[in-house]
Amino acid sequence: MQRKDLPKNFTSYIHEQISQLAPIVSVSLKDVLNPRSWDVIYDDSANDQQKAAVRSYLVLLNVDQALIDQIKIQDKINHYKDEPMYKFEFKRYKAANPSATFKDFLDYLNS
Repeated sequence: MQRKDLPKNFTSYIHEQISQLAPIVSVSLKDVLNPRSWDVIYDDSANDQQKAAVRSYLVLLNVDQALIDQIKIQDKINHYKDEPMYKFEFKRYKAANPSATFKDFLDYLNS
């Protein structure tokens, strides 16, 4: 799979998933379909247990499912962002949460 075939925010999605396990600086997806080839640069505050959790996540990660999950998220964003009611509600949500993204808004709606 070429990088151009990836969902728009797949790298960000993976970064977000890994950052929930350990404080990181960045993730580099060398061979997208092989998580074992990815480089994770940890923040200095990451401990050995957190790094082990990331390694386990990468070993067990089903890239196909991760791509499908990201595509579904992107489809929801694309579907709802053109709905007038959601635009209005998103503006209100954004005013209360200035750093929020549209994905954050969808997560808020689905919670």
